[in-house]
Amino acid sequence: HKELAEAEELIKDCSEYIQHLFEKTDLFNGGKLLLARVQDEEVLEDVKKLIELRCRGKKKKVRRGRRLYNRFF
Repeated sequence: HKELAEAEELIKDCSEYIQHLFEKTDLFNGGKLLLARVQDEEVLEDVKKLIELRCRGKKKKVRRGRRLYNRFF
């Protein structure tokens, strides 16, 4: 899974808390479900990076009439 490999690389630059959480979380349907307690700015930034990674691969083009829109799934 390409997305999981990218997440593993991204995690190396994250806080110790997020790294530990990622390490101890089991795989589920080919990915990991992280439930993070956001208590400071550093963890918040880590979570934003992980959400961005997750959303990057989920864009889908949707046509409405003659216009084409990006839609997240």
